[in-house]
Amino acid sequence: EIVVDFKLAQEKGIIHYKYDTIEAATLKYLLNFLLSKENQEQFISTLFEQYFSGEEEKLHNELYMNEDQIYELGQLDYIGSHGYDHDPIALKNEKEQEIQIEKSCKVLSKVTGNEIYSFSYPYGSFNSCNGLATKLSSAGIKFAFTMERALNNKIENPYYLSRFDNNDMPLGKAYKH
Repeated sequence: EIVVDFKLAQEKGIIHYKYDTIEAATLKYLLNFLLSKENQEQFISTLFEQYFSGEEEKLHNELYMNEDQIYELGQLDYIGSHGYDHDPIALKNEKEQEIQIEKSCKVLSKVTGNEIYSFSYPYGSFNSCNGLATKLSSAGIKFAFTMERALNNKIENPYYLSRFDNNDMPLGKAYKH
């Protein structure tokens, strides 16, 4: 039996996922920050079987890029790493951090035929990217993006660049008509 603090998930979720409904933000926060990896996989598998049984290939093709699409974007230098299994990398031990970065870059380099030199931190908050600059640099990464929404007036550290969410841009969810 999985025991979780839904009130905490809701409170933190609506702050972290401000463009989602309360329900979606709560679920995302629960999955991404409160459940252990084992409980997360068990929960997702149960939901998937209940709502999408037999549709895995169809959903995969609709939601994810294939190797040809990744290759095409890679030829334009539009592909960067996001970690191997989409966990908050800074919360892992040092060896696992290196594995996450190196493994993801190796896979993407193989598909694109190009060096991978950019990175976007999974979850992008300070505690999910803090302390990774040296490891990224050692892996050949030249710059990395956080989820901080701001302009980069001075680039003091290229491993902690701010960016804007698509939802902050015109016609995004935050756009006022």
